[in-house]
Parts: sequence; structure tokens; C-alpha cells
Amino acid sequence: MAHRRTKASVDGPTDISVLLGRILESPEVKGHLDGAILVQRWPEIVGAHVAAKVQLVDFHEGTLVLRCESAAWRSELKFAKKAILERSNALLGKPIAQEIRFV
Repeated sequence: MAHRRTKASVDGPTDISVLLGRILESPEVKGHLDGAILVQRWPEIVGAHVAAKVQLVDFHEGTLVLRCESAAWRSELKFAKKAILERSNALLGKPIAQEIRFV
């Protein structure tokens, strides 16, 4: 079966900043950027001492995925769940962090 190419309608050149803006605002890319921001700024969210013991390993579909050094840290963070989510959302400027999962 032959593949038909359709001719794109082009009104003229599009500024690269417009194209990049569209890409960066797409839901797929936006989610990855939010996760990268949270991972990079994790010590600001929980403090340097906690960040040394607990890693933010992923952020997917509103869930922070954390790896703790020990069960004691996992237990401690369960009590701080609400504060961690609030700080994460404040840092991102939108309420998208909804849950925490431990691995």
C-alpha cells in the first residue's frame, strides 16, 4: 500500500520562538519539565538534610515517586506528605502534585 503525502498549507515562515513555545506548552513536554524542576529543586522542598536521605526519583501524572534511605525516613515522610505536596505545588505555581508513592 502506497503512502500518500499530503501537502501542508503554509502561510509563510513561522518564528522559531512560536514553534518552541507550542512544543514547551504541550502536555507531554510540560509534564517532563515540571518533573525536572521538582527533581532539581528537591532540596528546597524538603531541606538539604532530608534531601540527602530521600530522593525524588520521578514525577508522573501528579505523583511524586520517592526513594528513602530507610523505613524510618519513609514513615517520617508519610507524616509530612501534605506539606511536601503543598511546597511542590507552590514551587511549580500550580496544583498538579497530588500524591506521593514510595519505592
